[in-house]
Amino acid sequence: MHGGYKMPARQSHGRKRYGGALTLCLAMMLITSCVHRSDEPAASPNSACLIFEPIYLGEPDIAAISADLARKLAAHNLVWRDLCDA
Repeated sequence: MHGGYKMPARQSHGRKRYGGALTLCLAMMLITSCVHRSDEPAASPNSACLIFEPIYLGEPDIAAISADLARKLAAHNLVWRDLCDA
């Protein structure tokens, strides 16, 4: 005795119709987004040179920093010089 109420049929909202095509489109987008043509550079070799530069210290700074920090700053500046200073 359910009072005559009948649950409406569940609708698929087109999932079956478009599911395969949607999956294929998404797969193609993912595959082609990872393709890199060999005739194009992945990044400009000097792109970091536009952002980073050597670190210069004044006399008060030099007197205040530790030897370890001085070595790290010198290494940073040498890498920048090797990569960016033409």
